[in-house]
Amino acid sequence: MKKIILLFLGFAILPGCEKSNEMLSISNFVVKTRYYDNEIFNELNQEIYGKWQYIYFTNPGHNIDIKPFYEYLEIVKFGIFGLIGDNKIRAIGKVILSKQDNIETIIQLVPDAEYSNYDIMTKKVQFKGNDTLLLSDTYVGGLTVLYYVRAN
Repeated sequence: MKKIILLFLGFAILPGCEKSNEMLSISNFVVKTRYYDNEIFNELNQEIYGKWQYIYFTNPGHNIDIKPFYEYLEIVKFGIFGLIGDNKIRAIGKVILSKQDNIETIIQLVPDAEYSNYDIMTKKVQFKGNDTLLLSDTYVGGLTVLYYVRAN
C-alpha cells in the first residue's frame, strides 16, 4: 500500500517539475507604443516582425567567428527590438528607419540607456523567403552580413 501511495505521489508531483520550453518574448515586457504611436514599416517590410534566431555572420575580409551575446533578435510593433540570450533580455531598444523605399530598407537598432554595453547597429534589411532575415552593412574589409532564421 505504501508503494502505491508513493508511486501516486511521484506521478502527481512530476508535472510540477517539468521544465518550460516557452521562449522569452520582449513583447511581454514592453508597451506597444513605447517609441511610436503607429506602424513604422511599410507593407514590404511587415515580415520583419517576430523572433529571429541568430545563425552566423560572414565577412569576406576577416576569418573570425563572432558569437554575439544574444541568440535571438525580436522585433515587435511599433519599432521595438530586443536581444535575448540564455533566456534573458540582453537589450531592448528603438528601431529607427533611416531609409525605406521599394529598393532598400535601412534600420538603426538603438538600445535604451540601461543597455549601454550594446552598440547602435545600422543595417540594411533583406528577406530571403519567409524564414530568413539578413542584416548587412559595409565596413572596412568588406560586407558584413548577419544571418537569422525565423524562430516563431
